[in-house]
Amino acid sequence: MMQRMTAMTKADPWSDIDPDTPPGTLHARRADPSHPHDFFWGRDVQGHRLLIYQAANLATKLKLPNLRGINIELNSDSLILRLTQHSDLELFATLCWSLIDKTRGAQPGSEVLVRIIEQLERWQRFLGKGIDRLLSDEQIRGLFCELKFLERELIERFGPTAIAYWRGPAGDPQDFAVGTTLFEIKSHTAGSSPVLLISSAEQLWHTAGDLFLVVYTIGESSAETSGAQSLTYMVSRIKSLLDSPDMTNVFEDRLIEVGFMDHPEYERRFFTVSDPVTFLVGDNFPRITKNAVMSGVCRVKYGIELAACLPFKALPDWSALGAANGN
Repeated sequence: MMQRMTAMTKADPWSDIDPDTPPGTLHARRADPSHPHDFFWGRDVQGHRLLIYQAANLATKLKLPNLRGINIELNSDSLILRLTQHSDLELFATLCWSLIDKTRGAQPGSEVLVRIIEQLERWQRFLGKGIDRLLSDEQIRGLFCELKFLERELIERFGPTAIAYWRGPAGDPQDFAVGTTLFEIKSHTAGSSPVLLISSAEQLWHTAGDLFLVVYTIGESSAETSGAQSLTYMVSRIKSLLDSPDMTNVFEDRLIEVGFMDHPEYERRFFTVSDPVTFLVGDNFPRITKNAVMSGVCRVKYGIELAACLPFKALPDWSALGAANGN
């Protein structure tokens, strides 16, 4: 038996559902009246928060992901997600909203179920990395600048397939590879000491092609500041530029690798960035070279004075890169 209720908040859409539920019943209401499929927010007899998907003839033999603090129950007429650890409420709400969003264009029944499980598997990988909270301030600024470069410099020039050029999350030393040309993106906080932090010795090494160091000056702003954007906005903006589920999946996998999943906190902070300044990393560029690192030395981190990079300002030949990449 289900009792539908009204009103909701995004952070806790269960807040107005009565937790005092008689045995054998659920209190629930429709998650989104505009959604083409039957999703409900609910509470069970223990007061646990639920997300319920209802449909006929669901396959019940599918392998379900294992998420800490969340019970997943699959029946022939419903899939139920149950939050068992109240401390994870905000994360659970974010997960549920992502499932609702991911299934809007799916056919009812099996296709919705497949998309739900695919998204749950992404969350399983994300949580399995032990990054179940927020990125650090430095990581947020760095990711914001990488996404800005991806949007303005690569997708605008090469189209949605430029997502594949974002190689840092996949384990490459540099952030982007366009053919044999490499790009390392750095954020410099406005007003701070003009030093660029290099997080590994390999980051400024290259053996073939050119390597460009791209520097953005970034500052935190209010939502009312002209041009200010949040990290959530940047992620949504890039998703809107992609033209296929495959490219969207690649992008979301990259985000998971850097430790990003949608979270309300990323909507609350706004940033502005300067136009990038680009340097060509050549033989005389100020850096630690491969020959300078003795065998056995590892986990090298160091700083470069921004002023020392200025003689090496240069721009890539974008037309040649486009030809090399078939654009």
